[in-house]
Order: sequence, then structure tokens, then C-alpha cells
Amino acid sequence: MGFLTLEQRQRYGRYESEPTPMQLARYFHLDDTDLESVLIRRGNHNRLGFALQLVSVRFLGTFLENPIDVLPGVITHIATQLGIADIECLPRYLERTVTHWEHQGEIQQRYGYRDFSGQPGHWQLIRWLYGRAWVGSESPSVLFDLVTARLVEHKILLPGVTVLERLVASIRERTAKRLWRMLSKIPSSEQRFKLEALLLPDEKTWYTPLDQLRRSPTRHSAPALINALNRLVKVREVGINTLNFSSIPASRLKALARHAATIRVAAIARMPFERRIATLLAFIHILEAEAADETLDVLELLIKDLLSKSVRDGKKERLRTIKDLDAAAFIDRRAYTFCTLERLCEGLRRRELFITPSIRWSNPHAKLLQGSDWESARPQVCRALNLQPTPEAELEKLKQQLNFAFLRTANNLPSNAAVRVEPNKKGRDTLTITNLDKLEEPASLKALKILVSELLPRVDLPEALLEIHAKTGFMDEFNHCSQENSRVTDLPISVCAVLIAQSCNIGLKPVSRADIPALTRNRLAWIQQNYLRSETLIRANARLVDAQTHIPLAQTWGGGEVALADGLRFVVPVQTLNSGPNSKYFGRGRGITYYNFTSDQFTGFHGLVVPGTLRDSLVVLVGLLEQQTSLEPKEIMTDTSGYSDVIFGLFWLLGYQFSPRLADVGEARFWRLDSSANYGVLNGIARQRVNIAFIENYWDDILRVAGSLKLGTVSATDIIRTLYRSDKPSVLGRAIGELGRIAKTLYLLNYVDDEAYRRRILTQLNRGEGRHGLARVIFHGQKGELRQRYQEGQEDQLSALGLVVNALVLWNTYYMDAALTLIGTQQSMNQEDVARLSHERTFSHQYVGTLSFLFACCRDAGGNAFAA
Repeated sequence: MGFLTLEQRQRYGRYESEPTPMQLARYFHLDDTDLESVLIRRGNHNRLGFALQLVSVRFLGTFLENPIDVLPGVITHIATQLGIADIECLPRYLERTVTHWEHQGEIQQRYGYRDFSGQPGHWQLIRWLYGRAWVGSESPSVLFDLVTARLVEHKILLPGVTVLERLVASIRERTAKRLWRMLSKIPSSEQRFKLEALLLPDEKTWYTPLDQLRRSPTRHSAPALINALNRLVKVREVGINTLNFSSIPASRLKALARHAATIRVAAIARMPFERRIATLLAFIHILEAEAADETLDVLELLIKDLLSKSVRDGKKERLRTIKDLDAAAFIDRRAYTFCTLERLCEGLRRRELFITPSIRWSNPHAKLLQGSDWESARPQVCRALNLQPTPEAELEKLKQQLNFAFLRTANNLPSNAAVRVEPNKKGRDTLTITNLDKLEEPASLKALKILVSELLPRVDLPEALLEIHAKTGFMDEFNHCSQENSRVTDLPISVCAVLIAQSCNIGLKPVSRADIPALTRNRLAWIQQNYLRSETLIRANARLVDAQTHIPLAQTWGGGEVALADGLRFVVPVQTLNSGPNSKYFGRGRGITYYNFTSDQFTGFHGLVVPGTLRDSLVVLVGLLEQQTSLEPKEIMTDTSGYSDVIFGLFWLLGYQFSPRLADVGEARFWRLDSSANYGVLNGIARQRVNIAFIENYWDDILRVAGSLKLGTVSATDIIRTLYRSDKPSVLGRAIGELGRIAKTLYLLNYVDDEAYRRRILTQLNRGEGRHGLARVIFHGQKGELRQRYQEGQEDQLSALGLVVNALVLWNTYYMDAALTLIGTQQSMNQEDVARLSHERTFSHQYVGTLSFLFACCRDAGGNAFAA
């Protein structure tokens, strides 16, 4: 069975929707050469038909079976360029079939289109696809889309959909077998024996060593630290830390290790020899670094607790020991050990010490592009980032932009009633911005809301998810973790039930039905264990995000270029290393933050779990660099907690716009590049000057950091941690921060000068809060507390929550769009009202209003969500 859905097959090589203005300009414009080829045809029907075949193959990558089966907007666009007023002549083009074929052959020859099987293009495509599948871990459907785009780009005519589908599947199978074969040859026979011994159960407990090694620590105590150290020793006893894995792509190793960490030991034991050894080897290789990280986590938390206790005890004992300073000055062995460990943790936190092998405590600088690799990559990086290899031209461009922004803002200030310059207590000029007033809803918008609400059908949660699956096939992305071709009857029903159990935080019991094979407790537990995991959740979510982009109503809200990054807090009442205290959000307990990213079309496209309430600025870039959907966001909006000069600098380097909401713009600093420039009333505001020398001296290193982030050799979280040391930037961090001060000032001036810009940021933040409100309604079980002990389990459950929220977003968008279409046939509508259906949380309230009764069947733990 193929991996494409029916909808994907139907879209292949066909017009799906009217092209965007950008697509019309790129693919459907007839230049002089095109017109020369078109105008020599006899009759308007032949001219129009030939032109449509030309632009269709240019846009779709293939000739249509019916050459005039083209959308009306395309026909009108082409006819206008040809000066053809009467397009009713077009059907005459079908009268002579031979003409179509002749025109196709002429277009293919004249414009250089090649057949799919032609050489050397076919061989080059296979080599490219093989390389892509070898170094990456994309799903087959993503690879299919990438191959299609490459064929269109290289003017290779698309083959039949099944031909391309079989090619992608065969290449992925070949790369998987190559990976298993290469990995199985790396260890010695003795090391292979030790790896296979991990699968042998203990005679008394029946637990295998692999089961024991997969248990991460959850407490931070002295016994927990000893157990973590013993676990690390057992991992190292396998003896693979000296093996060379440089020939294996890191992403493939991580994916295989994650696979080994989630499937049953018996499933690994049943694998063929090469695959079994490869799976165990990848798991132990990655586990050694992870176990070291987790041991250090336990140590750090233990030291922190002991240190806070010693501070409290020290205050009580101070009066008693102050008279005996000489005796108190001698340090005993336990105190010396404690002091050494405390200094060790401090050095690790300050990124002055590093651990090898490790993931989170290793040296990120070692992951940056180095030496000859950087020299060869520099031109590519500069082109990709649209930056010059030397700083002078970039600084001059920024200087001109900054001067223009200052002067524009100063000139507009007299007419800007919301902004005023006032002296503070120290006599220095500061800016004061009046808060935005709430936009009143016109009567037409209120009436439209009522009409749309009345037209939306009532639906229960399982029905909504299964209906969205019927439209998008998103549940087809859930495959067995060890048997990709495994298929079971009514799989979507089982997946739907498990998604509800996870997202509603109610467990499997309320969604189980003993009388329905797809909903038995054993079946659902098997599905949860083998089908729901990070990669399948990501792929399924990407389908929902992509489907939302094609709905006309969603397109009125935005094009996916703008996104919000914000955190959703969860109390975690169980013992886990991956939580932190914060009385504001978690009371006396501990918790985590699910930091997620929401597009301007209301879809969530990425999310990650951070302990406690980690500074947002450490992870704000991750959503842009690591997300795997069809969206290409260029601007990220956050609240004030995501704000720092270094983040502004990194965003500018990578070609993104960072737009935080500012709680108090009067406290922000405005920086200038030109010390002699006269900015009028803003001269008192622009007091600080950027240190240009810092940027110039470290420009190549700045480019190297940006290039490494762009190419994925280092993670955004790691590099940002390195640029800060104890909340103070490193030397390179200062250089990037100086650059960020320029980008920040440009942003501040736009923020001050443009009320519509400020309101747009507020609107996007409200959209995020609306999604969070809906997520809270859904995640109602167990008092809304997250009770997963490990980060992987936390991220998988919250990813399932995000997936269900996206499915409901998509369901509402489909029906709201249909309701608006129906209303539009009966009366005229104000398009501003249509766009404002999403503003100020009204869209999220529509969700809750429509779906408020859906969860009644789940709220009672003894109830059943799949009741008739």
C-alpha cells in the first residue's frame, strides 16, 4: 500500500486552487520569447490553448490530460496578456487532438523539458534523492513533495503518481538497509555479544538490561545520583565509546536511537541480525551522552537543594560560630567535596567547563563550522542569508535605515497622539505610549457572528477528528514504530481514541469499548505504545497545518509568515527532573512550560517542553529553525520575556523579524550609528551609540554562528546558552548583541511610529491566548496536571494535545468558510468583518461555544468518549 492519501493523489499534477499573485508573476507571465511562440498560431483558440499548455507545464511540471482543464483565473490572466477578449473560443482547441500533442512536443523541445526516464537526469534525481534520504529523516510524503518540486525546477516532466511513489519508497528502504548494514559492521564481535546480551531477561525479575537502561532518573537525591552514576557506568561497560560514527548522519542515529527507546524489547529481539545490532548500537551511543546529561542534571539539582539548605542553616548558626572564626576557617573533607561539586556545577552553567560525550553539556563551539568546512561554506551561507562577507557594506546599509527610521518617527511625532516625549525623574527624555483602546465591534460584525454561529453544526470530539481525517488523511501518518508496512483494520478509529485519551488527559479507560475490536483496551495500549511518537505526531500535524493554508478564510487571516511564540504552563505533581519551581504558575509545586508557536492562521506548527519557566529568549529561535511544516514564518511575536539584544541580532542575521510586545517602551534604549546625526525631538532618546568596532572585529565569527544555525550543525538553544555566561554575554555574544541593538532600535521606531503595527502584535498575542484557552478546556483530566515523568513522554502528550487543537481549528475553519460562502450568496458582507471574526479571541470563543459540550462524555472517568 502506498503512503500517499487519496487527496494527495488527486492534487498531483493538477490545479488545486487559483494561483497567488506571486505565482502568477513567476509562472504565468508571458515574456517576449513566449509571445513569439504563441502569436504564430492560427486562431485565438490555438493561441490561448498553446499558452495554457506552456504555463501549465511551467507551473505543474506536467502537461494536463485535458489541456484546457485550467482554473478560470488562469485563463483570464493569460487571455488578458494575449489581448483575447472572447475566451469562449477556447473549447475549439479540443477539436483536433493531434494539435495538443504537437504543441506539447514543440514546448518540450523549445523550452528544454525532459522526460522522467531520460538520462542523465533520471540518474541525477536518484542520486539526489538517495543523498537526501540518507542524511535526513523526512517522512515519505515530505520526500515526495521535495522530489516533485525538484522535478518542476529542473524541467523534468512528472511521471505517474504511483511511479514516483514507488521510487521514494524504494530509496527510503535502500537507505535504511544501508544504515543497518554499516552500523552492524562497526562493533567488534565482543561488542556485538554485549549488545545482544542487553536483550536477555533476568531470571528473577524478567527485566532485561535494556529495560533498566531505558529508565531515566526522576528524583534528585543522593541515592538517585548513585543510581544515575551506576547507570552511566553500565552504559560505558558496553565499550562502544571509542568507535567511529563519523560516516553515519547524526540525524539517522538519533532517529534510530529514539526508535529503540520506545519499542518493546521483544520487537528488537525479533529483528534481523543487522537491524538488531544497528538499533542497539545507535541506542547505546546516544544513551551514553544522554545518561551523562541526566546524571549532571541530578547533581545540579541536588547541589542546588543542599546549597539552599546550607544557607538557611548558616543564618541560624552564624551567632554561634562567629566567636570561633579560627575553628570555622578549617574545611573538612565533606565540605571540601561539596564546595568542589558546587564549583563544578557553576562552571558547567557558565559554559566554562564541558562534558564529552554529552548533548546539553558539550561544547557548542565545537559544533560550529570550522576551518576548511567554514571556508567552503562561507559563500553559500552569505548567499542564503543575503549578507556580505565583509561588514562595511552591511553597516552602511543599516546606518541609512536607522537614520531614515529616526527621521520618519521624529517627523510623524507631532501627529502621533499616542506617543509623547517626557523627561523622567533624572531629567532625561523618555517615550510614553498610550495603551491601545479596544476596537469596538460594529453592528454588522455582531450580526455576522450570530449568522455564522447558527450555521455551525454541533459535533462530538471523535466525530470532528474522524471527519478531519477523512478530509486530510492525517492519521495515515501514524505507522508502527518497527513495522512501517503494518496495517490493522479501523486504525483511524484506534488512533482517534488514543489521541483523545492523551489530549484530554483522561487515560485509556474512558475511550475503551470491549465490544468494538478497534477500541479494546489491549488494542489501544498497543496503538499508544507503537504508533504515537514524536515523528508521527510531527508528520500528522504538518498535514493539518498544510490543509489550513488552502482554506480561503484562513488566507484572509494571514499567509503563515507571522507567528507567535508563547508558553503554556502545566503543574507536574510527579517526581521528574524535567520540572522547576515558580510560585506564580505552580504554587508550591513544580511544573514545566510547553513553549509553542502559533501561526497567523491559528495553527500550531511547533512546540517543545522546557523545565519550569526557562527564559523564553533561549528557545524562541527553535520554532523557526526546527519546524517541519509547509509554513515559512518570517516574523515572530512574543511577550516581553522573550526580549534580548542577542536574540534581536540572531534574528536579523537569519533574515527574521523579532517583534516582542513591550511592557514599557520608555525603559528601552534607542541606539544610533551616526553620532553627528540630528534627529530633532528624538535626540534626547537616541543617547547610546553602537560599538561598531566590536561588530567589525568579530564579523566572520558572527557569520559562522549564523551559518551554523542555518545549516543545522548546532542547535539554537545550545549556541544561545554559550553566548551568555551567568546572564552576561560572552565576547562573541556582545558582538552579536551590538548588531542586535541596531535591529532592536529599528523595531522600536516602527513600534512607536505605527499604531497598526502595535495592534497587529496585540492581535497575534490574543490569537495565541485563544488557542491556549481551548487547550486548557481540552486538557481537563486529572485537574489539568501533567503526570508524565520523562521529557519524551511530556512532549509526546502535549504534541498530541496540539494536534487535537489543530484538528478542531481546521474543523471550525472548514465550516466557518462554508458558512460565509453560503451567507455570501444571500447577502453582501464587509470583508473587514470577515477578517475580524478571528480578532480579540472571538474565534477561540467560537470554538469553546461550539464544542463546550463535547467533553462531557470524557469528564467522567467512568464514561465513554465513543458512546453512540
